[in-house]
Amino acid sequence: MSDFVYSRLIPSFFSDTAKVFDAKERLIGKGWISGIKSRIPGLRQTLPEKKNIFGETIIGEPAWSEIVFGSRLKTDKESGIIKELNQVSMNTGKGINFTNWDKSSSKMLAQFKEKKGQERFDEAKLEYGQRLKIKIEKEIQKQSYKKANDEDKLKILNNLDSETINEIFNRYNFKYKK
Repeated sequence: MSDFVYSRLIPSFFSDTAKVFDAKERLIGKGWISGIKSRIPGLRQTLPEKKNIFGETIIGEPAWSEIVFGSRLKTDKESGIIKELNQVSMNTGKGINFTNWDKSSSKMLAQFKEKKGQERFDEAKLEYGQRLKIKIEKEIQKQSYKKANDEDKLKILNNLDSETINEIFNRYNFKYKK
């Protein structure tokens, strides 16, 4: 269903109220039921939270700003890490490639999920994000990183991804079999 249909079924007052009581961004599935739930106070909280690459819950705009200004007003939520990643990416013209465990076509991740199950996969994904964030925070504070050129910084940051995945696989006693 489209936003138009939802707006006809559920007045915007309810949708705005739902956001007042729940500022977290929610994952809305493909079915129409989750779309309706996302707009009803109380039911909205039954939907899974959206998480960033580091496993942190994504918080939306304050409800008052959405109500007063609509979605035009956005606050600056960039952390030092995000600013650094953006800076390196902009300066090199290349993306920093961290693995999105939910969207990756990696055979290793698929095999890990198959062997360990969804629950352990979700645990590992969260742990990956938390460890990756800590590694990035430590790395960008090092003098050697600060003195490096942008191409070297890009390599360092991209290597943290595979290093972290390998640590997670070791922690869960997983060995990829071709």
